[in-house]
Amino acid sequence: MISKLNRGYTLYRPGAGLVATNWAAAESEANVVKLTEKDDIEAHLTTFERIMGAYNIAKERWVFKLAPQLSGKAQQAYAALQTDEAKDCKRVKANILRRYNIYVTGLASEADMVVMEQAMSGYCNSIVIKSI
Repeated sequence: MISKLNRGYTLYRPGAGLVATNWAAAESEANVVKLTEKDDIEAHLTTFERIMGAYNIAKERWVFKLAPQLSGKAQQAYAALQTDEAKDCKRVKANILRRYNIYVTGLASEADMVVMEQAMSGYCNSIVIKSI
């Protein structure tokens, strides 16, 4: 349970009582498991988003919690972004999913659209298109 106070948030965990009284403490409490190559990337990202939401972590901070937990293709996708793009959680998510051949509508570039058109015309059969 999270209750809002003047200076931030106070976080209570059932059975544990008071856990955190400010954003920094709440953010450090929100632990994210490191991604492995065996993990389902969509499930991992969904779990991450739910954890961040449950702890009321500001969306501007999500990437800083996610990046250290990435590995393999997801880490490569993050590293390939420009510095400004790497701060945008939606861009990071879209780029990671793109690396796994899962394309997100709404953020697709023209190059992505060409790839999707080719996939639909039979050149590639391993692309999934999803919207966020």
